[in-house]
Amino acid sequence: MVENLDVNGYTYFRILSYSGARKSEILALKWSDIDFDTSILNISKTLTRGLNNKIIMQPTKTVNGRRVIDMDYDSMKLLKLWKMYQAQFMLKLGFNTNTPDQHVFANTRNNFYSINVPNDRMRNVQKRNGLKQITVHGLRHTHSSILFSMGASIKDVQARLGHTDIQTTMNIYAHVKKEEKKDTADKFAKFMEN
Repeated sequence: MVENLDVNGYTYFRILSYSGARKSEILALKWSDIDFDTSILNISKTLTRGLNNKIIMQPTKTVNGRRVIDMDYDSMKLLKLWKMYQAQFMLKLGFNTNTPDQHVFANTRNNFYSINVPNDRMRNVQKRNGLKQITVHGLRHTHSSILFSMGASIKDVQARLGHTDIQTTMNIYAHVKKEEKKDTADKFAKFMEN
């Protein structure tokens, strides 16, 4: 685990990275949105700024944004561990988190995190550990790029990411293919030089 990232932060960034979901969708997750038996996340809500810059929860912008995301075993195991840890920690603060409406990621007042918190935490970890800078949204792009490089179809990636317009997904695919072509040219040149 990266230094200076607590269990909450590690869990958040693991789920964000391995799901391909938007940061505001992960911040809006409630425990009732997670099915541990089938290893899925039900994405149907997002956090956004409302009147007077207040953070509010609302349905995803589009029907395609409402989706089910299959998750891997280790991510689900981590979520179970986080749920137990959260219950113990929040109980010390006077909150009972054993309700279906409990937010998976909540601040010490048992409310939503600010939408900026993931960005701030990521910059902090990158700075302290000398890591290359990548945005939180960049994790979503990386997720889709890896899926494409592993042979996932454009339609499957579109569904997983919740893109309404397939052109958005195609733009990522084209970017990946361009990088693969460059990599192929470099490999050929290296072979010829040896």
